[in-house]
Amino acid sequence: MKALVTLLMLAIAALCPAFAEQVQVRLDIKYEGVDAKWFADLSAKARKTLKPTEGIYYLPAVTAKDGEKAIIKVVEEYRAGETTSARTVPCGVIVDCSPEVKGRGIRIVGKSVLRRVSQKAVGGKAAQFAVQEVPIDLEIEDGVSASIDLTGGGQMHVRATLVDVAGRPLRNPNKPA
Repeated sequence: MKALVTLLMLAIAALCPAFAEQVQVRLDIKYEGVDAKWFADLSAKARKTLKPTEGIYYLPAVTAKDGEKAIIKVVEEYRAGETTSARTVPCGVIVDCSPEVKGRGIRIVGKSVLRRVSQKAVGGKAAQFAVQEVPIDLEIEDGVSASIDLTGGGQMHVRATLVDVAGRPLRNPNKPA
């Protein structure tokens, strides 16, 4: 009997890492009630990526393995200064976070950055930038959304869903089918 229990425990231990490698987190993020000026510096093509609908901007979904970084960038690069050797600054939206599966939920830690050109110099070069950076520290259930109030008005909504390597949602045993 002892040998059977030991064998069963070894089999479970062997399967757990394989299961953990299969689990990924899909992040669906949208901004609601955010002033359109934060997206005004984006090209028409980049703005189209955000699928703006009635004041809501949808970021492209991203999937990351448990504990790995997930980065979403919808930006345009601007030169900060008059010279061609001046550094470039990304304007638009950047979400940089790491999802981690914790028990029955998902913890998401990182930041959201909205950046835009706030003043242009002669010749149309960017002279100053406005930035709105908000920390992300959420614990949410699989498939559920959480909101973060933004300092400049509006909200960022984050939905985290456990998915397999093919991107199909995993059935949460704590939720009815």
